[in-house]
Amino acid sequence: MEKIKDGMWKVEVDCSRSSDLTHVRRLFEDYIREDDAVFETIDYKALTKDQNVSFIDQLGRKALPEDWLLQTVSHVFIKHENNLQKTTLDDADKDNDEKEIEEQDKLFDISQAILTGKNLRNNEFVEDFVKKGYRFTAMTYQFHQKGTPMIIHITADFKGRNRQFEVSIDYVGEWVGYEGIEPTEVPITREHKAMRSKVWANAKEILDGFKKKT
Repeated sequence: MEKIKDGMWKVEVDCSRSSDLTHVRRLFEDYIREDDAVFETIDYKALTKDQNVSFIDQLGRKALPEDWLLQTVSHVFIKHENNLQKTTLDDADKDNDEKEIEEQDKLFDISQAILTGKNLRNNEFVEDFVKKGYRFTAMTYQFHQKGTPMIIHITADFKGRNRQFEVSIDYVGEWVGYEGIEPTEVPITREHKAMRSKVWANAKEILDGFKKKT
């Protein structure tokens, strides 16, 4: 919870289940007048097919301040848009077609497109799965902080039955010794958790930018 100004607070909800946001919203509605509270969320329904790709693309470059450089992406998941419409557990179980892109050449191409600022939508593989009706649902970005040995893995994920956008920190480490050796994991601090909030806020700015163009 962060104080914005007198009488105004920002409350960030870290949902572990898709129903958590609904419960929190009801809690606030019970104690706060509707006009006094603003709820901000990001879900896949707010994005068109092309915006879904552009969102993932831009987030890799804008997620963190300029002193954090994107190195690579991993754990890329896609899901058919028809099954993103499923809202019940039974439907989700029947049509769980979420796929992880594991081929290293495809991951490399996606990473390079984001790193070099090329339009990810023009990537041959991405163009093919978009035409087939698939959308990005999750991606892990690895960033390195300039001038330091620190690296961080951040996952952007349209999660749960409602496909609400969430940000998680999966790993924080630092390079010790010679290059090429695996980094040493370090504890996730409050500062790192604050970075998660920054990524979400920047994601919201990207979404708002799409809305201004429509």
